[in-house]
Amino acid sequence: MSAATARVAGPLAAAALAACAGCTSAPGGPHGVPAPMRDAGAFEILASRAPSAADALRADDIEPLAAGSVRWLTTDGGPPFEVSTEEVPPRFERRDPVATRTLVRTADGGVALERQKDASDGAVLVFTGPLVLAPARLAPGDEPTSTSGVITERGQARDNDGGRAQRSLRIASVDRVRTPLGEFEAVRVDAALTMKVPFASLRRETSTWVRPGTGPVAVRSDERVLVMGVVPRNRSETRVRLPASGGAR
Repeated sequence: MSAATARVAGPLAAAALAACAGCTSAPGGPHGVPAPMRDAGAFEILASRAPSAADALRADDIEPLAAGSVRWLTTDGGPPFEVSTEEVPPRFERRDPVATRTLVRTADGGVALERQKDASDGAVLVFTGPLVLAPARLAPGDEPTSTSGVITERGQARDNDGGRAQRSLRIASVDRVRTPLGEFEAVRVDAALTMKVPFASLRRETSTWVRPGTGPVAVRSDERVLVMGVVPRNRSETRVRLPASGGAR
C-alpha cells in the first residue's frame, strides 16, 4: 500500500463533504426523507409536492460561483462556519473548515470539481477529468451521471493507481421549508457519490434544498467510508444556511 493510500480515509471523507451543494439524512438515505421533518428547530419541511417543468434548476442555483462568503450551521449544536468562494480565473476556489476545492466551468456552463485539498493534513484529490457537481440545467426527470478518475497526492507521494468517482443527481420534490432564512419553497435535489481508490471506498447520499436565486439553503447527508473492508467512519449531518447578518432574508 502506498503512503498516499494508507491514510486515504481523511481526504475521501473531505471530498464527499464537498461534493454536494455547499452540504443528516433520515434513515434510509435522502431518497426516503420523510415530511414533515425537524432538526433542532433549525430546519423543518412543512409540505411537499411533485416537481413540474417550471422547477428546473440552473447550475448556478445548485452550485453558485459568485465570490463572497456564506454562513452555515450544523444542527448538532456546533458553531456557525463560513464557506467562501473566490474567482481565480479560469477557476474558482471554495474554502470551508474541511477543505479547499477547485471548481471549473464545463463547456456547456455546468460546474465541476477539479481538485480538493484536505484542510487537516494537506492531502489532495485530483479528478481527471473534473467531476460534474451541477449540469448546466437540471429538469425533473433528468438523472445525469458523471464519472472521473481520482489521483491521490500527499506531499511528494502520488497514487494514480485506478481511483474512480461517480456522482448522479436528480430533482426529487419541491418542499415548503422553514429555515433561519425564513419560510419558502425549495427544490430538493438528491445526489449519490461513490468513490473508490486502492484499499478504500466511500459512498455519500445527499439531499440539498435549493432556492432559485439564493442557492442551497439546507443539506442533509449520510456518508460511509471503508478502508481495507473495515468501516472507520459513518457520518450523518444536517447543515442550514444562515442570514448574512441578523434576521431572516
